[in-house]
Amino acid sequence: MKELRMKLTERKGKIISRLEKTALALDEHQYGAWTILIGGLIYMLFRLLIIVFSSTSRRAMPGTVYNTTWAKNIPSVH
Repeated sequence: MKELRMKLTERKGKIISRLEKTALALDEHQYGAWTILIGGLIYMLFRLLIIVFSSTSRRAMPGTVYNTTWAKNIPSVH
């Protein structure tokens, strides 16, 4: 990481890519790879739980949900 920092300090005034800026920010704040890995795994776990809960919630719907249609609520002229 020190090589990257030295390389970027030599390029003052030039455009630095977003990846290089991110690498510097991670180095400055001392975030370890384990912290990022654990955070990513927790994020993926919760996204998976959202998908599972939304899928299983459709299974528990009462049968009366399907008895009426949305067209019944539209006023009509007789």
